[in-house]
Amino acid sequence: MGGVMMIALGHENYLKMAVNLAASIKANDNCLIHLVHDGGYFNLGREEASLFNSQQKYHHGDKKDFIKSKTELYELSPFDKTLYLDVDMIFLVNKKVSDLFSTLSGVDFAIMNQGQEEKCLWADPAEVRKVTGDTHPMYVFYSECLYFEKNQKTKDFFRKVKSAYSRPKIKTMPFAGSHMPDELAFIIASLQTGMLPHQENWLPVYWYLRDKKYRHMQPYELPFYAYSIGGNVVPEYGKAHYNNLVSYYSKIMGISEPYKVRDKRSYLPERVKY
Repeated sequence: MGGVMMIALGHENYLKMAVNLAASIKANDNCLIHLVHDGGYFNLGREEASLFNSQQKYHHGDKKDFIKSKTELYELSPFDKTLYLDVDMIFLVNKKVSDLFSTLSGVDFAIMNQGQEEKCLWADPAEVRKVTGDTHPMYVFYSECLYFEKNQKTKDFFRKVKSAYSRPKIKTMPFAGSHMPDELAFIIASLQTGMLPHQENWLPVYWYLRDKKYRHMQPYELPFYAYSIGGNVVPEYGKAHYNNLVSYYSKIMGISEPYKVRDKRSYLPERVKY
């Protein structure tokens, strides 16, 4: 059984963005969606809640570390085949999750990436290599979209991801306050296990800071599945594109008061920089 998994932890706006994303997926396709949240799910209206086929409350433990949850996807997912999506994106018109799933069937692990490059935003690549060795190539990962099928190989891989996150052996650049970036944990685990992306330059989601050559295009022209509003500040054209898509899908799915994008740094002090 395959399905989409989303995580909405912390500020209520993440839950609202999850509703927008789920509406955009369900308007185009019929698929299972599982939501991981920290309590706000129960404040959703009937129409919003019906977009999710299943949900579970996340248990933070002693301190709230929202980033850590992404390293626990293997345990959190109820699916044999999981497409994980960050909630700060929206599917483009006439793009179907089922089509994306069909391109990934039989793939152990897929993660958005910009190909092989001895480069890492979150740590010194030379320091990373001291921990992981030089056997496997390094990739530039983007973890807002990833896919995995449950088996022993991916189970072992995610165990390494969790270990790299909870017990880092290198100096890292903090993300969202004092947290280690989850992407760095995935990079370290990939280098340690040889779990490499299924395809180089796999970029199914448009992001304005990365895909600059498409900046002049309207959303319906973009050769992607979804449109990301990730980052602490979204340019005005990005907000307009996202909000227009939200309005379109909300009318289709009967959502009366959809969330309109706000810059994360306006409501999350820890996102002033990234």
